[in-house]
Amino acid sequence: MLGAVPLMKQSYFAAPLLGLVWLLVSLPAMAMRERIRIAITALATGAIPGFLYVAVVAWAGGFRAMLDQILGARPVWGDALLQAIGTRYGRVLDLGVLLVAVTAVDMAARRKILQTGLAIGCSWALRAVATYVILRLALGRQLTWAGDANDWGTMLVWVLAVLVLWQGITERRASGAALALLVLGWMTTLSWGYPNANLVGGSLALAALTLLWEGAPRPVGALAPPLHAAALAVTVLAFGWTVSVFSIARAHPYYDGPPEGMTTSLGPIVPAFGALRTNPRTAASVAELVDCIRRHPARRVTVLPDNAWVYPALEVENALPLDWFYPPEFGAGRQRLIDAAARLNREGDYLVLFQSVLGFDLVRLDRIPEARRRREFASYAGGVERAISRRLHDENITCGSLKGVWAPRAADGVPPNE
Repeated sequence: MLGAVPLMKQSYFAAPLLGLVWLLVSLPAMAMRERIRIAITALATGAIPGFLYVAVVAWAGGFRAMLDQILGARPVWGDALLQAIGTRYGRVLDLGVLLVAVTAVDMAARRKILQTGLAIGCSWALRAVATYVILRLALGRQLTWAGDANDWGTMLVWVLAVLVLWQGITERRASGAALALLVLGWMTTLSWGYPNANLVGGSLALAALTLLWEGAPRPVGALAPPLHAAALAVTVLAFGWTVSVFSIARAHPYYDGPPEGMTTSLGPIVPAFGALRTNPRTAASVAELVDCIRRHPARRVTVLPDNAWVYPALEVENALPLDWFYPPEFGAGRQRLIDAAARLNREGDYLVLFQSVLGFDLVRLDRIPEARRRREFASYAGGVERAISRRLHDENITCGSLKGVWAPRAADGVPPNE
């Protein structure tokens, strides 16, 4: 199964190797030959999903394009981790100070420096404060996914790292599950578009709280009932806080309107979307795009820079070797895209549409603006859209907010530009 993980998200490339290491470490003592045999078997089994993927891509004629995309992309190493800690290190320092205090109180309890009951009570109180600090990292940001406040998952990676280090120093051991989650958090930040660990934020927080509390001294005697009652109260408060923040987060979906504003079903426009609902502006944009493609039939279609859903949902062939024109996606392959546009212009039978509004901005508009006569391109950066348009010399068209270039199929089958 770990061999299939990188196919789901390329940044999880290390998962099969880590699985192999875990397998070898967890094996009981055995002869080296047997260990090598198991390692080779595990490698061969884990390589099957990747081999099948490459084989299917090669069979479909996309092997060279796959290599171009992989080798032309800009590498990422998880620098979001350094950026997050560089601006919000204070939260981690607060937790570090609390852990030092917890360690001192626990040592005082074990060595009878303080009265046992007092030391245990202080230890639990400090852990409760540390729990608040950990939860506030995510819940204080209302589980925000987009914008400047979306680094809470990345900060939880640092929190878990501090707790793993603390456990190693105080208990001379390390939790294998916590270490695996640390690596998972790092791999999740290896993204061009969303370099944060929010996708695994819940697991990171639970692992951090587990490490924080699993070494807590057990209350005895008359101290046990009030501490257990206090722990239950803290748990209920934390649960209520989480539910409240989830309710707030659900009211602010990722680049869409609140639930009550998602009044338009996309199914009648694009059957592949089924019962999916969205705000009226986004739905109008989708309808506009679908109508434009139907009114300008061509064998190959491309929409820049967004709308990668077009190709599978409408079952059309992409005219260019990229489905989302986000600069980190094509990296050093900018010229390859421009050359592909020039080749497309020679071959004909294509429709290339340029957005005048980014998909991310639709929800903030009162209405979708009409495209103007002069070429205006919605773009993330780099201006590759304008460079591509300059390579296309066929019929200029306008479809509402979309401008495009259309080369209809020639009646005699001969490309129009030859």
